[in-house]
Amino acid sequence: TVLVCALVIGLLSALVLWLGRRPLLSALSLSRPPLDDLAESYLPVALLRLPPLLLLRASSAVLVGYQRVKAASLLNLALACADTAAFYLLLQSSLVLAGGGLVAVGAAV
Repeated sequence: TVLVCALVIGLLSALVLWLGRRPLLSALSLSRPPLDDLAESYLPVALLRLPPLLLLRASSAVLVGYQRVKAASLLNLALACADTAAFYLLLQSSLVLAGGGLVAVGAAV
């Protein structure tokens, strides 16, 4: 039931954040060009990652509860590596689409 709760909470959180994306991006000062395009392209992918992320975190907590610390540590390491790689690839593709990379975006702000 813990894993089901984690998945449901992840789905509901992603839905609430998606529905409130305009005020959220505005509050974070991400609603002006050129950052608006980057934020709009990154947010859906970030929100899609949320339910599985919460599910894996809950799985890790269950493993620790059953004294499977090594398995939980390996799961957390694999999750961190996959998340870092996915973030890097997404950021690179977003920056290419935004036209010129991080320096150009930073200079425009």
